[in-house]
Amino acid sequence: MKKSITLLGVLNCVFSIFSQEMPDIKDNIILPDIMTIVEGDVPVVADDAIPSFVSVIPPEKPLTETVVEEDIIPVSVNETENKMLSPSEMAVRERSLFMEGSVGGGWPGNVMGDIFIQTRRSSDNATALPSPFTFRFNHNSAFGFGTHDPAKGYTVSNTLLKGRKTFTREKIEWYLDGLYNTSSDGLQSKSPVFSDITNHTIDGKTGLLLFLPQGFSLNGNMNIGLFTRYADSIANDTMPSLSHHFSVFSIVPALGIDWKKNSVGIAFDAEYLYNNLYGSASDSIHRGSIMLSAFWEREAVLRIEGKTAVVFTSADVPGQIIIPFSLSAEGKIPLGKTDRQIMVAVSGGLESFQPEYGSLFTDNVFTVFRSLAGEQSDWFARTSVIIPVGSMFAVSVLGEFRSTALENGCAESDFSSWTAEYGFFSGRTVTRTSFDSDIGISFAKGMFDAGITWRSRWLHVPAGAYRNSIIGTFAVHDSDARWGADISAEISWRHDRFALPDISFGSFYRATRFVSFALKMTDVVPLILGRDRIYEGPYILRGGAITFLLQFYL
Repeated sequence: MKKSITLLGVLNCVFSIFSQEMPDIKDNIILPDIMTIVEGDVPVVADDAIPSFVSVIPPEKPLTETVVEEDIIPVSVNETENKMLSPSEMAVRERSLFMEGSVGGGWPGNVMGDIFIQTRRSSDNATALPSPFTFRFNHNSAFGFGTHDPAKGYTVSNTLLKGRKTFTREKIEWYLDGLYNTSSDGLQSKSPVFSDITNHTIDGKTGLLLFLPQGFSLNGNMNIGLFTRYADSIANDTMPSLSHHFSVFSIVPALGIDWKKNSVGIAFDAEYLYNNLYGSASDSIHRGSIMLSAFWEREAVLRIEGKTAVVFTSADVPGQIIIPFSLSAEGKIPLGKTDRQIMVAVSGGLESFQPEYGSLFTDNVFTVFRSLAGEQSDWFARTSVIIPVGSMFAVSVLGEFRSTALENGCAESDFSSWTAEYGFFSGRTVTRTSFDSDIGISFAKGMFDAGITWRSRWLHVPAGAYRNSIIGTFAVHDSDARWGADISAEISWRHDRFALPDISFGSFYRATRFVSFALKMTDVVPLILGRDRIYEGPYILRGGAITFLLQFYL
């Protein structure tokens, strides 16, 4: 289902950078593209599209996406605060075991469900479990796009299972992560050979954190994953020479030590990555990295961080040695005697990483990559500024420059390569120079929230993306969160076409403390006009849907 990042979402993400506790310097460092937009069922902007201004050199990522433990909602005994809590927050504060979820469905042929369970630990609750766990199940499927018959391959489906179990002692923390994800996209009768294409991701990770005297800590982890992509054949007697089965095995051990004292911290990390194209003795990548990082921070007002690394890789890169580095700074500037602050973040340097295959194929649904992706290296510079205006408005400006470095380009679809013989696009590696920006203004007053954002790609436009987008949102809710409604609209265009406007509505009503109902109408323009939302070439995307949801908090 198509998603849009609104300005309010952008502001929440960037505000959280400054408001949350700074992560340990040993944390994984991932730098996704600032914006990756593919119209329709492919997410308009990935969940991690807004870059982190704390972590600026990506590590060698494992084959599958790393499971991240859900944020544990903090416990407070302040009764005044409790009056403003949502049902889910109130439930967490009152019990050690918490569950929330939603189930629903609608037209045309969409079914969805999401269940999240967690236990928590609390310093002021002796009954809270000392070894918390989290678990999530999510399913979303659609059969039929508008007037198109699902039997003709107009279907999408995704199922996710993931969880984490943490064991804690006085000086030791040990965790186990697991993830299973499968997604399938019908080929809409555009391929004479295949009916659909499916991705499977299986991932397991274990890690240990040991707290040592004098501010030192030692951490180690091991990640093992398997990503498989295949197409179901409908023409067994004429199998094409094109490889329709792609399976990658990955193993990533890592070890690190860090030290933090007052406002200063230093970390040393080493990691090894092995990727192997299953069934191939020669198509494999060995990659090792050694990274040194340090930071200095002044309370919650200023933070400066620097990182450098040495990367050794068997991939086809000049010299097979890369030295990425970065420098970042974050600060807050008070506005007079108010509690509002200008927030500024800047970073830049050279990043280099091995692409993660689950994300690569998800972002390029109908594309076949015939070999392991190579190293991607970029010069980059990034800035973010949020300026409060009065008591109700805020202006945000985000910008990112990227340019291919060391001839290590990025992988994307080649939409000019589609042929009717197989029904797939081919992948390619491109060198590019890009500058992307988000400029927006938001409003919040009492029960009303609104925002408008202009998103633009001034130089390179990634495959499947639009050069410009205007996104507007408006929401209203009562003070006790008993009911609410929202509307969003997005208009996107590029040199060769305008996309159909994406207009969506949503509303909810909380019937009891633990049960609410929601009605969502997403991308209603294709439903009203009876037109298809175009992807690329002969393929279309799902378009509109009407969904009714039951939401619960236990």
